[in-house]
Amino acid sequence: MFMTEEGLDIDGVGKLAKAIPQKAWVQIVDTACTTFKDCISPITSTASGLGRLIDAKFERLVESEKIIVSQHFKKANEKVKNTKKTVENKPKINILINVIECSSYETDEIIKELWANLIAQEIIGGSVHPDFINILKRMDAKDAKRLAKIAEESSDKSIKEQATLFIKSIKLAVAGIEFSIPDEPTDFTAEHLSNLNLIQKTSGKWVLTNTGRAFIEAASDPEVIIGK
Repeated sequence: MFMTEEGLDIDGVGKLAKAIPQKAWVQIVDTACTTFKDCISPITSTASGLGRLIDAKFERLVESEKIIVSQHFKKANEKVKNTKKTVENKPKINILINVIECSSYETDEIIKELWANLIAQEIIGGSVHPDFINILKRMDAKDAKRLAKIAEESSDKSIKEQATLFIKSIKLAVAGIEFSIPDEPTDFTAEHLSNLNLIQKTSGKWVLTNTGRAFIEAASDPEVIIGK
């Protein structure tokens, strides 16, 4: 196994990649390319020339990045299907292109889950703000856990409910395993989340900003949000 509480054991994955025969690796990459095209075809088929931009962005990725991105979109499509809702709005092409570029090197399972959620939310509602992509690419698993904890401790009932949905997404990434969150944030984690405008200090306590609340909703599993 190459999984740790914080995500993938990169050294282990590297050793595994070296152990894969070239023929098998080529097949894995080919499968990833096919998976991505199958996932994105309903969008590119109606996007005309803009759809070609998505294809071009994906083709420029190195092989390992193509595998990662295809995983994100495959999982996102599964999430969309699980909502059993009709997709009414077209996703914004610039959002999908930026996601492809910014998520292609992500190996942490928790953040990968949040990328898939963000893609699914955009496919369903077309309402993901571009800034959320910049925020997520600057976060790691510890940031996500701390953000969830701060939201969970909110006195606002609606924020606490949203925190529950966000935490469920995090648990999905680690196969439902309970994860630990320190009682107090480290200075860097709190300051980093503050710099991202996700939290702010009020009366000596860290609380979500409006941006933080909107980000948590956008990065939560759409199945539980739409179905609530």
